[in-house]
Amino acid sequence: MIGGFGAVVVLMIIIAAVGYMSMNTINQGSESLYTDQTLPIREVSSANSALWKLRGICINSLVFRRARRNKKRSKGT
Repeated sequence: MIGGFGAVVVLMIIIAAVGYMSMNTINQGSESLYTDQTLPIREVSSANSALWKLRGICINSLVFRRARRNKKRSKGT
């Protein structure tokens, strides 16, 4: 009976050790996932907002250039 109990205790210790090592592996994988995959999203978002600003500047430049050209034409006639 004591031998059976000892075997169960040894088996529980082995299962706990395997679980602990697996949890460490999962933790390392999640840290790698964060640094390699999630952080670049911030950089892409920054580039996207810069492109939208540039788009707005280009549109404003075209609109105001056209307005100035139309204003000059109306003064000339």
